[in-house]
Amino acid sequence: MLVREVNTPTTINNQYRRSESIWRVFIDIICLSILLAASLVSHYLIQPFTRGFFCSDSSIRYPYKGDTIPFYAAAILSVVLPIIWMWITEFAKRFYYNRYPKEVFLTRLECCGGRITTITPFVRNLYILTVVFGYGYLSTWILTEITKNFVGELRPHFLAVCQPTIDCSTLSLDQFNSYLQFGINYTCLNNNSDLVRDARRSFFSGHTSPIFFGFGWLIMYIHVSWSWGYLGIIGNMFQTGLAILGLFIGY
Repeated sequence: MLVREVNTPTTINNQYRRSESIWRVFIDIICLSILLAASLVSHYLIQPFTRGFFCSDSSIRYPYKGDTIPFYAAAILSVVLPIIWMWITEFAKRFYYNRYPKEVFLTRLECCGGRITTITPFVRNLYILTVVFGYGYLSTWILTEITKNFVGELRPHFLAVCQPTIDCSTLSLDQFNSYLQFGINYTCLNNNSDLVRDARRSFFSGHTSPIFFGFGWLIMYIHVSWSWGYLGIIGNMFQTGLAILGLFIGY
């Protein structure tokens, strides 16, 4: 299977005389699948570092409360919004603003020497944008998950979730300021192992990292693709709004 550049009889230029393997598409899918699988395994199965704590640490004594921004909302904002935005923009450029002039060289898919179909530069551009965005997003996610498990940073509501077997209020001053190790000085009374596990995975933020990648990508995309003179500063307004929203979610 090959991807070859096909020229019309009107023009011949050596810079278009190249061929690419269609296996690149399959390799892209395999790579994205591997990243997705590794991210899911790290998110749901791998146990984080069991860090101890100090009773004097006031940063982990907050009451438990759910996410201010639900996980599904963060996923929609960081994944669905950039993809829809890019696709709408590219379709608008193609059909309304005519930013994709007719090319003399098109991409032809071949299988065992037989012609299958012809891919326009518009379709190829959509594919590249989507795949590169997906790779960047999944890479950010897996790096976030790996860091969460290696660091084992305690969430602000760790004590409320863990319900440690040791009562900090009964300790002496020296013990109150001493490092308490899990399994030696305390264990968790909470039987909800998933909730306790999640309370050990505070850093990096699972909301902030994908949001900042998705919005950062979209801000750069708007800067490149919305640079048409007759749009004025509307693109800059969207960029500012995305930055503010990303900062709010992170906060």
